[in-house]
Amino acid sequence: MMWVLYGLPLVHPHSMLVITINGTGMLIELTYVALFLTFSVGAARRRVLLLLVAEVAFVGGVAALVLSLAHTHDRRSMVVGILCVLFGTGMYAAPLSVMVRVAITLTVSPTNQYSTGVRFGATLVFY
Repeated sequence: MMWVLYGLPLVHPHSMLVITINGTGMLIELTYVALFLTFSVGAARRRVLLLLVAEVAFVGGVAALVLSLAHTHDRRSMVVGILCVLFGTGMYAAPLSVMVRVAITLTVSPTNQYSTGVRFGATLVFY
């Protein structure tokens, strides 16, 4: 959602490609969440709903603060862009913690080894 905020004309003008790609990705992810919420029950549903509400509230808060406090497109792009880069780095660095745990404990199942390798490869490609 942060990259969709970044692509909005109020934050970063002339970024049609950013808003198109990230808007499509957000719709795909929201479809996954909607399917999960449709077929889940109890605590799992509540947890995902709370996380979704928290994320929407956070992005809304960032949008409100940036649009009210940063008065130029350059400043808005800088603030939201830095947040996007920080969250993107965290997203791609988080799976590396699994690799550290595997290296320390020296316990690797074939499935875990494949998953870890694919995540490491994706991190290298996209970072």
